[in-house]
Amino acid sequence: MLVAMMVLALSAVNPASESSAEKSRARPGTFKTHPATWATSLDYPPLAKKERREGTTEFLVRYGKNGKPTGCEIVSSSGHADLDEQTCRLVKARARFRPGKNHEGETVGGTYQNRVNWYLGKR
Repeated sequence: MLVAMMVLALSAVNPASESSAEKSRARPGTFKTHPATWATSLDYPPLAKKERREGTTEFLVRYGKNGKPTGCEIVSSSGHADLDEQTCRLVKARARFRPGKNHEGETVGGTYQNRVNWYLGKR
């Protein structure tokens, strides 16, 4: 049984048109907890495991100034509601970030997009 995570993008919420001086003060958020720890093989939904259902769930998590998730949405479904729901439930419970800074040096939340590969391996 294997659950793999692939890093895609981490960004702070910043205005698109910043000058180079403004950009020098701005910085994106970073991980406080590593994405590979957010969903593991131990988290496989029991019924999905029993029925040998697999798939890849792509998600987008938003986080606030405190680094905690404020929401999670499915960007691309695995095709199985329980795998998708488990993905967001785990991400909201386990993901933590070090917030970024905007061009004024103020703490800002951000977004992070990734996917969970729900895969059981060989029979």
